Amino acid sequence: MSRRPSHRPRLGRYALRAASLVAALGLWQLLTSLDINLWLRFSQFPTVTDVAGAFADRLGGADYWTDLTDSLTRIITGGRHTVKEHFLLRRPRSTSNSWMSHGLSHR
Repeated sequence: MSRRPSHRPRLGRYALRAASLVAALGLWQLLTSLDINLWLRFSQFPTVTDVAGAFADRLGGADYWTDLTDSLTRIITGGRHTVKEHFLLRRPRSTSNSWMSHGLSHR
């Protein structure tokens, strides 16, 4: 009979990964908030909390989601057009010059 693998080693790996991430973020926060200058000038980098706040602000705005959907559309369609451009370009074109009929000057 074969034994089922224990989930404890897997849980330990995930805990180690999470602890490593927390340690790296903590070190980044410490070095940047204290403006430490070792081999890098950490005073020139934003802190973890600054980055998290800016990211949260970006997620709250409509521009982020528009940019994300446009980027995903370009990836899916092979970089041809955004969703808006796709639908705008598929409209039937009128036979008259639209810039002339609206009184706009041609450059």
